[in-house]
Amino acid sequence: MLAANKVDGIIAGAHNLGIKEYEQVDLPIVSFDRALADSIPIVGGDNYQGGYLATEYLFSQGAKKIGIITGSNASDSPTNNRLHGYRDFLKTKNLTEHVYRFESFEHSLALKTMRLKRILEEEDVDSLFCTDDLTAILVYNLCQEMQRDIPKELKLIGYDGTRFIQNYFPQLTTIGQPIDELAELLVELLIQRITYPDKQLESAYKLPVKVLPSQTT
Repeated sequence: MLAANKVDGIIAGAHNLGIKEYEQVDLPIVSFDRALADSIPIVGGDNYQGGYLATEYLFSQGAKKIGIITGSNASDSPTNNRLHGYRDFLKTKNLTEHVYRFESFEHSLALKTMRLKRILEEEDVDSLFCTDDLTAILVYNLCQEMQRDIPKELKLIGYDGTRFIQNYFPQLTTIGQPIDELAELLVELLIQRITYPDKQLESAYKLPVKVLPSQTT
């Protein structure tokens, strides 16, 4: 669409991994939280800070056996830094890691639900940091079915804090990203790339995130 002049620029926010065309074009594209090519700027919340803050907050609420539910981290995505932040905080307290990775083939709801239930039944953790809110809600609903008290038996924190989650699932403690500011910055950078194609932009732009406390911790 860019090459055919049907659009002036693209904001890419999907998991567009392994597409060689991104490496070969020098066109106005900016990315939201995805590493697409060296020439394409990335805009996102500070994922490392978010992972660190989430783990630190669970610890401050009394958690000691803190687990993380994350993706495979096989791609070079900035969101992998959520796991790095989690690990680095645990090191400061000499706590043991409990890392549960979900591979791409486990994206079906049935498979994911089965594995989450197995983790809740078999793993010795007193808290879980889910690197996205929808997974955290799945965990919450499973705990309700299993009559496992949140937050007394298990503390739970998610990640993203979109307006939808805050409106429809306000009981979830989560890491809030500055969505409005991220959107404004994405548009501003894209306009700069369209207007001044020779201008050199930074490779990555990170905005601060924060804990949004609620009932699950």
